[in-house]
Amino acid sequence: MWFASPPPLYRGLAVLLALYGAILANTVNLLAAGLLVVTSALWAQGQLRTFAKFAFTLILPVGVGLVAIWGFIRQGAPGPAAETSMRAGLLFAAVTTLRLALLGAVFLAAVVNLAPVRLVDLLQTFGIRRRTLAIIVSTLNLWPDFRRRVEQVFAARCARGLMPDRRLGTRVRQLPYVVRTLFVSALGQALERADSWESSGLIERLDDLRNSPSTSDYSRVAGFVWLALSITWGVAATLRLFST
Repeated sequence: MWFASPPPLYRGLAVLLALYGAILANTVNLLAAGLLVVTSALWAQGQLRTFAKFAFTLILPVGVGLVAIWGFIRQGAPGPAAETSMRAGLLFAAVTTLRLALLGAVFLAAVVNLAPVRLVDLLQTFGIRRRTLAIIVSTLNLWPDFRRRVEQVFAARCARGLMPDRRLGTRVRQLPYVVRTLFVSALGQALERADSWESSGLIERLDDLRNSPSTSDYSRVAGFVWLALSITWGVAATLRLFST
């Protein structure tokens, strides 16, 4: 679909502006509007089901935890000058949850669903080459290893009696241990894969992908649409931040 094929420069700039706006946005309405636009893009790309699965398995449990902690236990937003009330805590939880969902949606719409050739083209457009390029590409393609590693962590903690069952609530409580293991293993595997690619000469061949015919069917119209939406979003988030 043409909407999913902006040139890499437009795509990269749009992603940076979208992330900038997502970090600055501080109201539920603004974040919800941004999330609606990005989910529309995911629907156009046929990735809405993937995002829904991501939201229900990761964002929703995090949001429930934030509501429980800041809305009902702490009853207030973090910070010494923050308002202390249940409403402030619930508002902080909602804003944080929507921001995480928006960041994940932007990353999924603009980077994760890219074909390997287009991902290489995007990274090379912004000056990333050779070993650094190989590490990033290999890291972004580690999802099957992540799932296997998560199951290994759960099995190990069950065997030690540290995890009584595998229900959703129990898995959420094990998240800190899983994230730590995933980060260490992902970094190690990415470095090992980059070494393997370098020894086999694959890193040199990555430069040839930029001239591949599959990278020439970009749509400038899609690029202008992506860039216009992201600029509007960044400006709106900035104005809203300084108007409060």
